[in-house]
Amino acid sequence: MDKGIRNTALTILATIIISFVGAWIQINSRISVLEVQVQNDHDMFIVNQEKASKDMQVLMNKINDIQIKVTQLSDLKQDKIFKE
Repeated sequence: MDKGIRNTALTILATIIISFVGAWIQINSRISVLEVQVQNDHDMFIVNQEKASKDMQVLMNKINDIQIKVTQLSDLKQDKIFKE
């Protein structure tokens, strides 16, 4: 009878250990996948930030060009008014 109880206890203990190891492996694999996703998201964010920065610089250059042209046009208009 004692041998049967011991075998049952060992079987239960082995089952618990195997379940724990399996859960540990599953959690670690999920964490690894999440780490890769976070790294990819971070890399995409950096690339998009750099692109947005370049786009913003292009827009600022265009705005400066427009401001210069508006100033030139207003100067021409004033010159034309004074000539009349």
